Amino acid sequence: MNDVHSLDDPETLDALIAAAIDQSDQLLGFVREDGTPAWRLLAADDHWIDVAVIDSGLLTISTGIGMSGPAQGSHRLHELMLQYLGFHADAAFSIDATGEHRLQQTLPVTALAQERLGECLERFANRTHAWRSLMQSPNAAGASTIEGLAGISQGLRA
Repeated sequence: MNDVHSLDDPETLDALIAAAIDQSDQLLGFVREDGTPAWRLLAADDHWIDVAVIDSGLLTISTGIGMSGPAQGSHRLHELMLQYLGFHADAAFSIDATGEHRLQQTLPVTALAQERLGECLERFANRTHAWRSLMQSPNAAGASTIEGLAGISQGLRA
């Protein structure tokens, strides 16, 4: 694993993210907000994934996964989200001001080593794609759905 690079140098992190994207099937490119350690990555499914280093030295990865459907499906979706959170203490779901559900992963800065960062970003992109599909038909989710999602994101923990 590579050494952790300075969080104060967004250009170094640009290089790490670029290298991760070059090796990814799920990520196409990125932009960085000027002078800040915050990036927007374009996923192959045309959704944006936000990556940022926050003051506490943690890396956050987040994206919108879709809107809730009818009440019955929404209940099942929230049930699946709670089950999923039981597997991943470093994950969170929220609803933004527009009503879209968001998925967030929080990782320690050790995830900034190139191989680990690439693996984390790729798995997060795969997992969010699965959640977007699930948002379309939460009642169709079987008993193995959460285990499958947990398997997709296994290894995201540092």
